[in-house]
This record gives sequence, C-alpha cells and structure tokens, in this order.
Amino acid sequence: MDRQAQQEEATQNLANIINQMRNREQGTAPSRERNNRERTNPEHRPSRESIDLSVSRAAATGGIPGYFGERALLQQEQDLKNVFKSLGINSASADELFRNQISSISKLIRMKEKELDGLTTSINKKKSPLCPDPGHVFITTQFRQGLDVFIEWVRYHGLIGDDASASAYLRDHFAQEKTLARLEELELSKEADKGSDLDLPLGLTSMKQFIPWEERVKSYFRGIIGCAQTSLLYVLRDPKLAAVTDRERNGTVGDRPQDMYKSWLEYGIRCTVLEGAHYRIDNARVWRILSLWVASGPGKTYMVSRTHDARTNFFNMTRIAYESSNKYQVVENKYAWMQSTTYKGDDKFYSFKKHVY
Repeated sequence: MDRQAQQEEATQNLANIINQMRNREQGTAPSRERNNRERTNPEHRPSRESIDLSVSRAAATGGIPGYFGERALLQQEQDLKNVFKSLGINSASADELFRNQISSISKLIRMKEKELDGLTTSINKKKSPLCPDPGHVFITTQFRQGLDVFIEWVRYHGLIGDDASASAYLRDHFAQEKTLARLEELELSKEADKGSDLDLPLGLTSMKQFIPWEERVKSYFRGIIGCAQTSLLYVLRDPKLAAVTDRERNGTVGDRPQDMYKSWLEYGIRCTVLEGAHYRIDNARVWRILSLWVASGPGKTYMVSRTHDARTNFFNMTRIAYESSNKYQVVENKYAWMQSTTYKGDDKFYSFKKHVY
C-alpha cells in the first residue's frame, strides 16, 4: 500500500507541476495559489466572471473548477471523487473536498481524525473562493462516518497485500459491510477475556517437550491482537503458507458451508502479509515474549537474533526440536520393541534386554 500510494502521489504531483508550468507560460496563476491569496485578502475575491471562466475551463478539460488550474483529473482522482459520491455527498461537495486538497488516498490515510473533523466543519461553514455553487455544498455525517470506514478498508488491504486503490474499493460492492463486520469482531476480540496465567506456556525445559509446548504457545498468541489488526499467530504462520494466493485473499468469511474462513481473525492469520511496518512491529513483539519463555532452557540458544526476528528464530528452533523429537522417538520405539521381544536361543526366555546388558 505504501508503494502504491507513493506512486499515485508522485503521478499527481507531476501533473500539478506540469499544469503550473503551463499557467506560468500563459501568464496566469495556478488556482491553488489564487485560492490562498483570495482567502487571506477579501479584496482578491474572484468575480462571478472569473468563477464562470473557471467552470468553463473545467468543463472543457474534465477537471474541477478551482483545482490546479482546472486540469483534467487523473484516473485515480476521478475514482476517488466517485468514492466520495458513493459515501453520500453530491458532486459539488466532492469537488469542494478536492479544492481543499483532499485529493489522494495517501493524504487521507495520513490525516488524523481531528483533522478530518475540522476540515468537514470548515467546509460546511466557509466555501473556497472559486466554489461555483456554495449552496449545494454540504458534508454530511453519513459521509464522515463512511469516510472512516473507507480509510480502514484502505489500510487493511495494504496489510493483506491487496489492491487498495479507489477503483478496487468501487469494485467491491460490499466493502463497507465487510469492513464494519471485521472491525466489530476486532473490537470484541480485544475486549474478550484472554484467560489467566494458566494459559501461559511453561518454560521449555527439554526439547522432548517441544510439541506440547508449541501447541500452548500458538494457543496463547491466537488470543493476542497485534498492530496488524489480527491475531499475533500470523507471525508464526507455517512457512509453507507464507505466500497468499488471490483465491485465499478473496475467500469469504462466515458460517455458511461455502465460506473459506469462520472468522475475520482466521482470515487475518492466513492472509496478513509477512512484510511491512506492521510485521516488523509484531514480529519483534513475539520475539520478546518467546525470549522470556525460553530464557532458562535449551531454546535460549535459538532466540538470540540481533534483529529480534521471532519468525526465523522460532522455525529454526522448531526444526531442531522435531529432529530431536524424532531421534528420541526412534530410540524409545526400539527400546519398547527390545523389552517385548525374546531371544529364541539356548535359554528359552532369554530377553533381548538381558542380552544387551
């Protein structure tokens, strides 16, 4: 998501620079500079004629009056405008958001909730100078709530490595419903009783005890929510399942027989990408917890990563533990066989154990 947002913003900035250069060549100031000047100095308020001229240019280019010299909107800008309208505002109100520089997903996800609240209040009170129809501009409560859900949708699709563009949101006709369901489950998971200290795995004292210890470790992490908005167990996902297919990412969540996942937490454990800031933070957190659990046992040797890489350390330890467990199992099986087997020699019931010792 970060790379995609940066590319979109770079494209938008390049288009704006080109437009500003054209304005200079034509001897006209860009609309944003004009807007700023007119806001600070009432004497520079545009005339009705200049507003009509701005509307005329926008109609010719497919742009927005008062937005970067009425240049043609980029595809991602047109998609974002359509998202705004789908959230419950009219075209005039969506245009006003663009005139206030709410024109890209990257800008939206960087804004804090108070900033968004302040902006919508400001727009409802005072319109930009080149707004052609201020009487039709109003940011509704429904839109403001829907915008929060859209931002959550964008952020989460970045976490699962999916397309987080405005066009992808428009194609997902149940984006709002699914996001609200996921957020509700996430909130309940955070508030749920995580149990007592009895749920904490005991220290790993022997590699022979690794398998039951591993089960308790995974059970514990399943109930802890990380910054990726899902169970920390995703960090310890089986190496064979590290990559996520489109089929898995597009799997449905619910209680129907055809649903791939029974909960959004299960979905997150399977589909959250193992890279990015969220993964680095969660991976380090898991490492710190695991390090405490193996501090006084044989597992300590494997949890010494300078990078606090829990995933790599844990699976190295798992590999060694299973190799050791297999060796122990082979020896125990052979020993059990020896105890139950008799040697058919001169002494009728001469046992193998007696023979060996």
